[in-house]
Amino acid sequence: RHCLCQRSAMSLFVFLLLLAFSSLLFAENFHPERTLYIDGTPSSSGLKNFLFRGNMPINGSHFAYEELVATLRQVARTQGNVSLPEDFFLTDISYLNPFEFKDEEIEREFFQSNSSRGTFINWIIFGNLFSPEHTSEDEIKKSPFLRTDDLPDKMKKLRDMLYTRQSQPNVIYTHCEAGTDRTGEMSGAYYMKYLNMTFEQAMYVNNHVQSRPIYKMSKYALEWYCYYLKYEEGRQELNCTST
Repeated sequence: RHCLCQRSAMSLFVFLLLLAFSSLLFAENFHPERTLYIDGTPSSSGLKNFLFRGNMPINGSHFAYEELVATLRQVARTQGNVSLPEDFFLTDISYLNPFEFKDEEIEREFFQSNSSRGTFINWIIFGNLFSPEHTSEDEIKKSPFLRTDDLPDKMKKLRDMLYTRQSQPNVIYTHCEAGTDRTGEMSGAYYMKYLNMTFEQAMYVNNHVQSRPIYKMSKYALEWYCYYLKYEEGRQELNCTST
């Protein structure tokens, strides 16, 4: 057990180093083609709130507000068959980690200067270094990894946000840097929890945002959350491994 703890600590240290370097080297500009419509409140609810996913909404050192809004309108029409209201409140939910403080600063400063347009929220998402693949069912059921990145609580917060009435319609845009990995983890959890997708279906979406699959740490986190739904919320039909 002592050796396992040492290996886990070393893996975490290496992971944090790689995360720091990748955050500095692979900062991205806004890619409209990675924007996807996730969900919207039904007309019967009397609300007009919408949920999207995408990548980092900046170009250079500027928050790409106009381009983002234009993209959201187009994606709402083509993917969701809905029209966004003329005026809405933009809730920008970022999954960036502390090493990406420069990009976070750009977003935070934009909304501090334009508070009537929306608000900025940062939920730090890391993923999980460990796959549940070779873990017994009993160990999975007792594992703290079932709550990786506090996904059960974050899913409830996201859903509550979507269904909360505000003075204006609320358009929620969720993202990381690439719009594939941490965003895929969070969006995949939402797909399974609220849109009744299977794990395979959620992974299919995540693996086709770019011309590469979702990174393993985000995939592992999503697998653990799938097991959370299976064992703690009674979703026994879920198969939580990729074929």
